[in-house]
Parts: sequence; structure tokens; C-alpha cells
Amino acid sequence: MSPPFVSGSNKRYRADVPNREPSTSEGLRRTNLAKVLQFIHRDGPTSRADLTVRSGLSRPTVGLVLSTLASAGLVTVGKARQGSGGGRPSPVVEPTDQHLVATVYVDVTGVEVALCGLGGRILAVAATNSSVRDPEWVVGEAARLLDRLLVPFNGISRVLRVVAVVPGRVKSDEGLVVNAPHLQWQRVALATALAEATGLPSELAHDGHAGALAEWRWGTGRETNDLIYLYAGPGGVGAGIISAGSLLRGSHELAGRLAHVAVSDDGPLCYCGAHGCLTTHLSAAALDAAIGGNGVERSAASLAERMADLGADHPVMQRLAAQLTRGLRTVVAVFDPDVIVLAGALTGFLNVAGTRVAGALAHTNLDVARDAVRVVEPTLGSQQLHIGASDIGFASLLEDPSPTIATADGS
Repeated sequence: MSPPFVSGSNKRYRADVPNREPSTSEGLRRTNLAKVLQFIHRDGPTSRADLTVRSGLSRPTVGLVLSTLASAGLVTVGKARQGSGGGRPSPVVEPTDQHLVATVYVDVTGVEVALCGLGGRILAVAATNSSVRDPEWVVGEAARLLDRLLVPFNGISRVLRVVAVVPGRVKSDEGLVVNAPHLQWQRVALATALAEATGLPSELAHDGHAGALAEWRWGTGRETNDLIYLYAGPGGVGAGIISAGSLLRGSHELAGRLAHVAVSDDGPLCYCGAHGCLTTHLSAAALDAAIGGNGVERSAASLAERMADLGADHPVMQRLAAQLTRGLRTVVAVFDPDVIVLAGALTGFLNVAGTRVAGALAHTNLDVARDAVRVVEPTLGSQQLHIGASDIGFASLLEDPSPTIATADGS
């Protein structure tokens, strides 16, 4: 498997040898610190022997790096265990909870805040369910929930930054929600408002990007560098694309807007101005309406139960499967992924009609030139968006741990 990349805040870090060799001893030190910390972040508890083999660094260098990271409270070096290469048992290295990222998920159902540690670990979650969508209320509620979550961590952990996940178009470099139709937000400076309310550096992420990063780095797409992620949530369908080991953003952060792939010729009018977009047929609300509800059901679990009751051979499920397949055929033809992850309300759909969708894809799109794409459900559960957002929040630390180490040293 090729080494993965992660993008966040216009930064990219890579868990292997950098393209440019550092020209100074301090540059080499920073490179080695970042390299080892990235391995631990990606793989969790790891033996020192395995870190030595995989990093390509000498045993003394790895020992020095781990000592430095441990002194800054980034990792702990614990009891010995057998390494993958055999030989003597080696101490196990794992990330600590001393440096955290706070993530905020905003949707039409309310606000959810999580505290996240290195390695995609969710330590605590709090939520307020509300139909209130006023940005000022959202910011205040996020700050209140964060204060509550931090009580057990006071004096123990330091929050590095806040990352807010939004179902809409964002400009992450400006911290701006350009347009979130389901929230009825336009040009909301959410990152600035969160920073003022929490006193912490803050940034934004698109929900599809966060989900794609999470499932690629730690979930069902871990063994590939080409993945498509589709998430049907309360506010619509979000998507993210990992191609050749990198998150696609585009020049205006509009790459991967797969919710607006046309899947019918005369479908409902979408807020984007077109008819028949995937999101108008397969969002949680659209699925609810299609299977006999009133179009307001938000629970993926409830939708999954009702779709299962209908069964794959029901005419409605056949029609929905055909629409999803039409969209996925376009996705496969353009991006050539190994894996397509169907998350949120689409997971329940996959459980009922997944065989029909996968079979249709296997025989319609470039089947002579490539193996059939795998269409799978996510493995990270309901916290996948927080997990992906935390990866974005840790990007600066993983790219260069030196400032955090210097702070811990008091220098």
C-alpha cells in the first residue's frame, strides 16, 4: 500500500520520506519527529521495533525521537511486546490524551461537539438537538458544549484547535461558510466566530471531506489510495474523493460535489438550479418521502429499518437502486476508485439493495478494463465526521511537531 496523504488547512503531510532532504541538522530533526509521529497517529499503539523498521531510521535515532515526543507529552512508551519481525519484545508506543482537537458538527438537527485525540480517537461527545439554525446560537452552543466536555480534562490536556464540519460549500482558507442551503446560511464567518467564542484557533471542513478522510485513514478504505465517500445526512448528500492518495479539493474547493450528479432526467428541482440531482433523490429526507414518509425523517437507523421492510424487490427500492447506480456509474468512469463508501442513510440502502447496485456496476462500467469496484458501508460508525475533522485539526502538528515540543520545554 502506498503511504497516505492527508490535506487540511491547505497543508499536506506525508508518512514517508519527504521529497526534499532537510539541509540542516534541525531540519533533519523536525523531519524525523514528524515521520515517527505520523506513523503513530495512523497506526495507533506500535512497537518501537516496528517503528524502526518502517521509518528506515536507526534504532538510536528512533529512541531519541521517541524520548523527545514523550517529553512533550505526545506519546508514551510502555510495556514491551513482540514486534512484527520477531526478535526480542519491544516497548509499545502510543499517543497520549495531552493534546486534543475539538470538532463541531453542525446540521439541521442541532450541534454536536467532540474531543479527539491523536490516532482518530474520540474521547468525549456532547450534543444539543435543536432545529435552531441561527449562526450566533450555533456558535454559543458549541462553546458551551466544549466547556462542559473539557471539565474532566482541565490541567491534563491542551486543545490545539477547533474544526467545524458543515454540510455546505466552505472556503477553509478563509474560515467562511459560503453557502449551506439546508442551514439557510450564506457567507457566515464561522471560524472567526468560533475562535472568538472559544479562544482557540478554528477552521472549517466540508462534511464529505471529513468523512472521506476518516474512512480512508482508519476505516474501510484503509488499504487503498482511491476512494469515493458518499454520505446521506439530514441536510442532503455530502461527498469526498481520495484520488492517488490525496483529498481532492479543486481550485474553489468544489471538487467532489457528487451530490449534484444527475441521476434522473425529470427529477425534483435542486437548490443548485438543476433537476434530478442525486441529493434530491437520496438524501435522508428524500429517502423518507420515497418510502412513504412525510420527508422529515432524519434517523439513518429508522430509515434502514423501513427500507428493509420494503425489501430489494419493491418497485420503490428498485427505482432508488437504479438512480444510485446511474450516479455511481458516472463516478466510476471519471475517478476509477477501488472503493465506494456509502454512509449515513445510504448505509441502510446498501444493506437492502447493495447486491443489486454492485451487480449493476460490475457489468456496465469498464468491466473489461478493471476489476469491479467495491461498494461498502463505513466501519467507523456515527462518529466518522468527527474522526475525519480531527485529522484535519492535527495536520499542523503532524507536519511539524517542533513548536509543540518547544512549548512543552518552555523554550
